[in-house]
Amino acid sequence: MNFLELLTEVRTVLQEPTAAFWSDSILKSFINDGDLRVCMDLQLGDTFRDTTTVAGQQCYPLPDYTFNIDRVLYGTSLNRLRKITDGIDSLGTSEGTPYQYIIPDGTSKIYLDPIPSASGTTIRLCGRFKSADMTEDTDEPECNAMFHRAIIHWACMKAFNMRKDSQQAGDAMSLYRASIAGFGGHVSTEGPKRLNRSAYTGSVGKNWRYR
Repeated sequence: MNFLELLTEVRTVLQEPTAAFWSDSILKSFINDGDLRVCMDLQLGDTFRDTTTVAGQQCYPLPDYTFNIDRVLYGTSLNRLRKITDGIDSLGTSEGTPYQYIIPDGTSKIYLDPIPSASGTTIRLCGRFKSADMTEDTDEPECNAMFHRAIIHWACMKAFNMRKDSQQAGDAMSLYRASIAGFGGHVSTEGPKRLNRSAYTGSVGKNWRYR
């Protein structure tokens, strides 16, 4: 399904064919969030991103939609850098060829040590990354078509939470869990606190509904 088709499906579930309580922009943001959540829970998406150094610059922003960083490689030979956890205060101030890095907790930045002395050297970030959000009606999600229904469930959960409908939100979250359970997905803890798998009717396939 493309972006417009996903929006139509979400509105069908919400029984709101045209914008009333939920604007299109709000629902589209929930759909994009669902695409991101599926990619995170199932560890989908690209496995690396490259950037380059700037001489004298120690700190670099992580790419948008970074799930996690497993390792960092450096230079034309892609040598693996050592991860340090001693805190940003442990970094040196000298320039040279970096051999270690740190990504401080709660930030979206990576610091190299020593500070790169040359520009244009490859920094390869290895982990999981998602592409940009969908914006056009014809854009398609990052995840495979088999998971598009899970995106709809997640978007509906967010929508029902917005309306403070815990019953419907719980039903939608249960369907989301069921949609990815067979693929080894690690379900996020975000969402309604009360989850009751028996509180929904229908299947995970095309013909389903919330009670």
